[in-house]
Amino acid sequence: MQTPHPEPLGRTDPRRTWRIADDRRLPALEPFADRVHRHGPVVLREHLWDTDDRVLAAEGVELLRSDAGWSVDRGDGPVEVPPDLDGGDDQDADHVPRDVVEVFLRGRPVRVVRVRDTATTLVELRGRDGRLRAEVADVRVDEGEPDAAVLRSARWWALSDDGRG
Repeated sequence: MQTPHPEPLGRTDPRRTWRIADDRRLPALEPFADRVHRHGPVVLREHLWDTDDRVLAAEGVELLRSDAGWSVDRGDGPVEVPPDLDGGDDQDADHVPRDVVEVFLRGRPVRVVRVRDTATTLVELRGRDGRLRAEVADVRVDEGEPDAAVLRSARWWALSDDGRG
């Protein structure tokens, strides 16, 4: 079941997702709509923090730092980290907000263990009346350790539509 987006354009949550095994580009979508609008890619760089022995990863927790600030992902998507109780509330500083994950860290030092770049390109398909009929997101994730040349990649396409045939 699709979930309506609060925007008046009628956007919906992705109904279908395809994993892409290689670096294939999104297929031509022009035959399926009267107007196709391709947005430029949006790139998000995240630094994943953990201990040397990967305690947070073992617990299924990610402590992330991006341009948007600090967040914690416990498997349900990233959640913004509130200011630390110890007074380190400057989100722009290199101060690591340990309070939300200290139960796992128990005083161990943390460092950047992975760097992740996520590039998302959105394509809107509109009908003759100008209504949004579907959106296709082309998502590519590249990640690796900051000190290694090894890079892992994943790519998928996600489709949100208006429910029509």
